Amino acid sequence: MATSTADRGADGRTFPVFAAVVAAAVAAPFVVTLGATIGERWYPGSDIALEILRIADVGGRETPLTGVISRFGWDHPGPLLFYVLAPFHWIAGVRGVLLGVLLVNLGAALGVCWAARSEEHTSEL
Repeated sequence: MATSTADRGADGRTFPVFAAVVAAAVAAPFVVTLGATIGERWYPGSDIALEILRIADVGGRETPLTGVISRFGWDHPGPLLFYVLAPFHWIAGVRGVLLGVLLVNLGAALGVCWAARSEEHTSEL
């Protein structure tokens, strides 16, 4: 399939090539972070340890129905974070949560790249 003139920049290169380069540049720090955590032991502490406990509760009798506990006596809006990270915890334990967080943040970063496409492509949204 040939690319239209709207898909080409001033230098004649296609937009998908540029998008792939930007996506690779955005993903690079995540890949480096993943490589740095291989073989390292992680001991969560403080608030993160409490979140790990709530993630471990998903699927059992104590499945969380509210979000993260606040120091001001109220809960954050919902337990979606716990539900998203629970499968990673089931498969790989505490270290799996790190991988899950990395993938969620990578998805968010790539989503921002997609949303910040050139002006020619924003009219399609």
